[in-house]
Amino acid sequence: MRRGIALLCACAALGAAALLERGARARRPAMQSGMERQRIDALPPAVQLASTLLGSFRALLVDYLWIRAEALQNEGRFFAAAEAARWITMLQSRVEGSWSFQAWNLGVNVPSSLPPEERWPYVRAAMELLWRDGLAANPRSLGLHWEIAWFWEYRIGGDVDAAGPRYRAEVERAGREILGAEPWDPVELAAAEALLPALRRDPAVARFTDTLAALGVRDVEGEWTALWAAPEAAFGDVAEALAAALREDPLLGAYDRALRARAWARTFGVGMDVVAKTHGRFGDVGMLRPESFVLFWAQHGLEQLAPDAVRLDAIALWRMQLRALARLFRSGRTALLAAIDREYAEAVARVAEDPYHRRQQALFEEDRIRFLKDAVPLAYISGSRRGRELAEEHFATLAELDPAGTPRVACEDYVYDWIFRWVNAERATKDELLAVSRAFLREALRASARGEADGARSYLAFARELYDEAAAAFGGPAFPRFDDVAAQARRELAPAREGRPEGRAG
Repeated sequence: MRRGIALLCACAALGAAALLERGARARRPAMQSGMERQRIDALPPAVQLASTLLGSFRALLVDYLWIRAEALQNEGRFFAAAEAARWITMLQSRVEGSWSFQAWNLGVNVPSSLPPEERWPYVRAAMELLWRDGLAANPRSLGLHWEIAWFWEYRIGGDVDAAGPRYRAEVERAGREILGAEPWDPVELAAAEALLPALRRDPAVARFTDTLAALGVRDVEGEWTALWAAPEAAFGDVAEALAAALREDPLLGAYDRALRARAWARTFGVGMDVVAKTHGRFGDVGMLRPESFVLFWAQHGLEQLAPDAVRLDAIALWRMQLRALARLFRSGRTALLAAIDREYAEAVARVAEDPYHRRQQALFEEDRIRFLKDAVPLAYISGSRRGRELAEEHFATLAELDPAGTPRVACEDYVYDWIFRWVNAERATKDELLAVSRAFLREALRASARGEADGARSYLAFARELYDEAAAAFGGPAFPRFDDVAAQARRELAPAREGRPEGRAG
């Protein structure tokens, strides 16, 4: 009985609030009312309904829900806290913190209470909440872009969650189904997506989609990528003929790329045009690595920033962008060195010209020097002629930026001194240890070609020691044999001979 009375009172209060709100809206100036209507119409229907019904009582309810959600979170009742946070975002959709709070509960707290194999749906839902609903209400928010990039950098790409490898496998699986066979060209995919309305009107495309519909496909465009992931299961005996038509007809091929680009945006939230711009700006940053998605979302967020503007939320995105680029570089994408150094230089210049954020200049300069100190040796030992050229170019830059901290030696001497110090620090990954091992194998080959038997034996012994260290730490069935590593070093040495004379400086 008491619950019934309370419910009636609540309904009466809501009705009165709605009437009061309607009266208040009627007394507002016409322009302000129209702008408010535009803002509300842009929100999801559930948010519009809650905002209209509660009226003046909304602020009181939001305060209560914030207190309740934080208490539930502190008690470890994460599912209940997530539900309270969902209501907060419905009622306070313009406040970025409410979306961050809900996404954190959904994508961090809730998964932490579950077995690793059950976590991915919640992490994915947290990111979708941010880009589908949070950015729908706050499209120019750099903070929400940073939140999405954070999930990609730390939750999916980092090692803070034991389920991280599962997350990355799910992204890889979904991405490959969408993109189809390699190679993937984001520029072509973005261009095809822009032509999609015209492609739909083409007679050849219309005949092709009619054929698929006749074969029982209910939603040709919606099911497109799943159909072509397993065409034999979907189309039976005619699968090969249909696939051949896609390969051979340029218009059908463009239609295929357009629908894959559209599916990419639906699945990952960021358009293929942003992916293409990111590749155009930095070079090949991959498509399905967590660091790639950090760059895509940072690019999308920074596009919302006014030209030449400098803000703390933009600085946070620049830093996240630079960290992602550095991780890609360390994973073997040596060609990114020039782009990363350019980004550091531009960041330094931007903050130096802004009176409110000028103190950030020294921090970016320190980060740039720290990056170059490690990047120069890694590029040098990468095994490619271009990597060595980049190393030598940027060693000169490093000497200009940090003359007191950079020894006055040749680049090659700096590199080998760094290798000894760095390996002893015991912080190398498998790929890095193997790269250094190959570098010393190349030096052994050079010394042997010069007739320096003692030097060749020393380099070979050190290469073997590094290989054994890597095998002990990371060995397994897929770990390369030492002979295979030596063969790769020989292949890498061949193009280097086209450059400057071999051997160390002096």
